[in-house]
Amino acid sequence: MNYLTICLFAFLPFLTIAQQPAQKPTDERPSEQEIMLEKLFIEATREKILGKKQDALTGFQEVLQKDPKNHMASYEIAVLSNELNQFQQAYVHAENAVNLDKKSVLYVDFFSKLLDKKGEQSKAAALYAKLIELYPDDKSLYFKCADTWANAGDNESAIKVYSNLEKRVGLNPEIFGYKYRLYLESGKEKKGIQELQQLIEKFPNESAYVLLLANYYKKNGKTEEASKYYDKVLKNDPTNASANIEMLDIFRVNGDTSRYLSALKSLFEDNRQSTDSKLNALNPLLNDVLASKAQKYSDQILELSQSLARLDPENPAVHLPLGKLLLYKSRYAEAAIAFESYTKWDKSKIEPWLLLLESTLKAGKGDLLLEKSLQFADLYPDQAMSQYYRGFALLRCGDFKGAQKFLKRAADMSLSDEQLHARCKSALGEAYKAQGDSKADAAFNDAKKSTDMNVQFHLASSMLRNNESKSAEDIITKLSVSDSKNLTYKSLEAKLLCNKAKYTEAKQLTERIMNEGALNDPYVLELYGDIHYWLNDQDAALLHWKQAKEKGCSSEKLNMKIENKKPE
Repeated sequence: MNYLTICLFAFLPFLTIAQQPAQKPTDERPSEQEIMLEKLFIEATREKILGKKQDALTGFQEVLQKDPKNHMASYEIAVLSNELNQFQQAYVHAENAVNLDKKSVLYVDFFSKLLDKKGEQSKAAALYAKLIELYPDDKSLYFKCADTWANAGDNESAIKVYSNLEKRVGLNPEIFGYKYRLYLESGKEKKGIQELQQLIEKFPNESAYVLLLANYYKKNGKTEEASKYYDKVLKNDPTNASANIEMLDIFRVNGDTSRYLSALKSLFEDNRQSTDSKLNALNPLLNDVLASKAQKYSDQILELSQSLARLDPENPAVHLPLGKLLLYKSRYAEAAIAFESYTKWDKSKIEPWLLLLESTLKAGKGDLLLEKSLQFADLYPDQAMSQYYRGFALLRCGDFKGAQKFLKRAADMSLSDEQLHARCKSALGEAYKAQGDSKADAAFNDAKKSTDMNVQFHLASSMLRNNESKSAEDIITKLSVSDSKNLTYKSLEAKLLCNKAKYTEAKQLTERIMNEGALNDPYVLELYGDIHYWLNDQDAALLHWKQAKEKGCSSEKLNMKIENKKPE
């Protein structure tokens, strides 16, 4: 079988569909003219198959020149001209093909694309309308016609086409979807709702349509009507997340918090509901709690948050709201665990890191603060807060030179943030003071006007390091009142008692601090060693000093204590 024969067989289906020549008597032989035209057409088709578009175009043009009514040649010229970016020629020949054969869907489909480029969608829609008259049972033509009217900006004509199709096939969800969108675009929402109600009557168990109607009523403030349809959805589909969440939102907006919580609990007990659905339902009331608008529900919200974290522990999204709630309730150690879980899975956001370090500091976990502040500073070196927390951690461990390096950076980077700048300067002042550096006074002077509790903490801590107990006492009392659960603040109370030689009381308070979570805080361990020494238990003192060093305390004073087996 030669190549020409292969091309002919390849083209025969197209001849059957598009050309549809008049039937000849079986005994009538084709004329020489017809044989020549067919040969030219096949040659042009061969060039097209081989990818020689320009040669193919020339061939089809020759066919059309010899046979001006050859609609197939005109169509092929249009297609090739379009591919060769000869739009005007493509347009003329596509239109000619349609005029020569008004029954060809193929020709109208191609011509409509060119009409769309030229902004003549109405003309294309009219051509599809004529095809619908010829082929009234072809549903695809109705969709093409309506879509073309819509592209022309004539939504009313598009809707009429869909309505005519509905008369033939009956109410149909697919047709409704298109009509509903067109009604909304045309500002005829009520008309669209009427159509929706008819569809619900025909398909009463289809939740998607009922939910659409419920959402419409809710949007328009008709919550009773909305609730009725949401209930209808839930009767057919109890696990429908959208309906459950919308019902919860109605309860919340209406101030019916008890029903909100009841529905929320049911939602959480349903294992078929996704974690995201539960979080979306929980967040509105959780945010109210965090904004101090619904404190009395904090325990119930916390219980639900904890249950979600237990069920889906590897999902970072559940740990962030849980951590925020625990932090709000001053349960700092547990909050730190939640935030650490979040940053384990997702390191890309700054807020969880800040919350982790805040809760770690307040929980008195100095060893963890050392570790996490370093990670945070490495991840976000251009953030003033990352430099501050790193400096804070080193300062607490007696690495005053290291602390100065980070705190200087933080101070320079925080000039536009008055509160943070005051924190950085006061911490820097403490680091300078600990080494007897005269720059301490200037640093403290920049910060003393601030009422920020961390600024006050650095002032009091510096005073205690220099045995200025009387000056520090009032500040420490204020710190304790401001946050009685903050173990880092509370450690200053123990230091104050030790400075005042109230060693038994200092020991009791330090043990309480350690039992509440600061068991591995290097500062607390060193202080505990000092207290044991002054209570004449040198072995215990040395043990705790060594533990403080193991947990990250690197001060020269601590090394001297271990070497000399006594405080300086």
